[in-house]
Amino acid sequence: MPNPTNQAPADPAPRSMRSASVRTANLSQVLSALHFHGPLTRSDLCAYTGLTRSSVAVQVSELTDAGLVFEQAPQSDGRPGRPSPLVTFSTDIAALAIEVEVDSIAAAVFRLGGESLAERRLARTRSQVRVEDAIADIGTLARDVLADAGSPTIIGTGVGVVGLVEEAENTVTMAPNLGWDNVPLGQLLANEIKDCGEIRVGNEANLSARAESTRGAGRDANDMIYLSGEVGVGGGVISNGRPLTGRSGFAGEIGHLTVNPDGRNCGCGSIGCWETEIGIRALLERAGLNPDDGADAADTLWDHADRGEEQARDALATTGRWLGIGVSTLINIFNPDVIVLGGMYRTGYAHLIDAVRAELETRVLPPLRGAAIVPSILGDSAILIGAAEMAFEHALADPIGTMSSIRT
Repeated sequence: MPNPTNQAPADPAPRSMRSASVRTANLSQVLSALHFHGPLTRSDLCAYTGLTRSSVAVQVSELTDAGLVFEQAPQSDGRPGRPSPLVTFSTDIAALAIEVEVDSIAAAVFRLGGESLAERRLARTRSQVRVEDAIADIGTLARDVLADAGSPTIIGTGVGVVGLVEEAENTVTMAPNLGWDNVPLGQLLANEIKDCGEIRVGNEANLSARAESTRGAGRDANDMIYLSGEVGVGGGVISNGRPLTGRSGFAGEIGHLTVNPDGRNCGCGSIGCWETEIGIRALLERAGLNPDDGADAADTLWDHADRGEEQARDALATTGRWLGIGVSTLINIFNPDVIVLGGMYRTGYAHLIDAVRAELETRVLPPLRGAAIVPSILGDSAILIGAAEMAFEHALADPIGTMSSIRT
């Protein structure tokens, strides 16, 4: 439509709003570079962010005033000239991470930058645990680990749970292996744990995928799938560098991919889910061990396999075959750079990988072959690290706004 006044069309966003948005984005870039790459010089920050030296100087000054970063004199590297000071993050800013699994709960405190300050874990029986008891145990564990860490300033709390999580509501919609349905976990924990910033809840496998993608075996991959198995089987997908969450945030429930329509009943109510063939109960049953003994029996199984005992090796070969069948399907659908195996698949990697690769050779479409199948680097810490990263997310996106909200 012509402009009858011959004037430029009105900008829908006032200049002050645009300036504030650009300022926040620049602050986010600088703090994120430090968080994921460690202490950097201002020149390094220019290279990582693409910002000018003068802009980096302004951002560093603002972040310093907010108490998020500071500059320290570096040690000389022996080269001529004055070494540049290093910009690093405050040692007092941290996130609380909580992990809720079937047989344990854990809490940890991570400093900005990813360093673990303290961690505690509490074993539980594999029987379904009442929500009220779990909340009380998490509260006690969280208070203890915060004291262990020296009571830093907590800017957020992340919670990883073995179940389907509606992240927008911080609600555990369905957790068959816990016996939970429609549990408002975020609100319950907010009532139990005070002064811990915004509480966000996510699926444990999705958070592990986030951790491996940013700090683990998938750090250099743009497209990655994380797969972990214990009581249940969970997975997370990183597509084009971002978590694939789906419409309701439930994407990644690959343990409930149907692989054997005539197979076993699953805890979700279906039949023949992938986890009924590759979960720890199925593996232990094939090995002639008590499926209720969990990790202890799995340790016995690895030992038997190492000694070459036939039943143990046959059980692992069968489980590896079913693992390969499902992984082949994932590769054909998502075409990832790498698949990271966590949980018991990481522990038993050497015993499973040959059977997995044999299935990939016959089931993956030739143009899609070549995805690396690697064990998790972060291991048992992946869920807590991912939960901490989720807790840091808002602070990294809006550093000054987050600190202002904490102080008011």
